[in-house]
Amino acid sequence: MASDLRRLTESERRFVTGSRRPGNIIVVDEEVHIRSLLGFVLKEQNHAVAVTDDPDMAFEHILEEGKVDLILLSIHLPDSGTAEMLQRLLEIPAKMRPGVIAVKHYSSEEAAPESSGIEILDTITKPIKIKQLTAKLESHISRLRG
Repeated sequence: MASDLRRLTESERRFVTGSRRPGNIIVVDEEVHIRSLLGFVLKEQNHAVAVTDDPDMAFEHILEEGKVDLILLSIHLPDSGTAEMLQRLLEIPAKMRPGVIAVKHYSSEEAAPESSGIEILDTITKPIKIKQLTAKLESHISRLRG
């Protein structure tokens, strides 16, 4: 196994050995199977994870937890849920505000909302590639925690 690990990139090696820093992550997505998959995968990677399709529940979770590192936020939530979630995040002091990674459909030309004043750190496209997701999460969690 040691020789196999040498052939992996540093990010892949940390993924396999579990030496990356776990984060506190909320998944907000309208598709139950995406929420379930991401919840399972992220928990297996030792992240603390909450999943919901309701932006209000996600916001309440943020207030209760105190510090959430990242939100994986679908840009396709019904009833303007995405824009409302981004707007509500402005109520949280900047130092405590979680980073946002937009999740969009592969065929979607729609861009992540930018008018809210919240910076979108990155975009992930469905179908989600787990290695790509892991690398992006690790990078952003490390950067956000300084």
